[in-house]
Amino acid sequence: MIYNIDEREEIKKYYFSGLIHKFIRLYLFNLSKIINDRKLIRVANKLKKLHDLRKKSDYNVDIKININDVEDAKKYVEDILYLLNTVEFQNVKGFENILKHLKERGKEEGDEYKYFPRV
Repeated sequence: MIYNIDEREEIKKYYFSGLIHKFIRLYLFNLSKIINDRKLIRVANKLKKLHDLRKKSDYNVDIKININDVEDAKKYVEDILYLLNTVEFQNVKGFENILKHLKERGKEEGDEYKYFPRV
């Protein structure tokens, strides 16, 4: 969603680097301050936990993934989707819709990325 809406060059470079996971979390954290909704901070935290589980399964060959890890991952994904769909800003609901709203609002004021996070 961010990639399709926030088309700034300084943002797009992160999508092809090893920093993408951290970048997305930082972006969500900063956007949460802009829209004054802590749901995006919760999304960032759950993405971190999900990323940690993925690293555990990919890189720690001595540690086995168990059913609890799988259930945790599933719960994180469900929570992330719920939070992204229910976040609200100025009567606009849903993360993607909020990004579009911020872009349109900025465009009306002469800078389509005026209300987007600086990361």
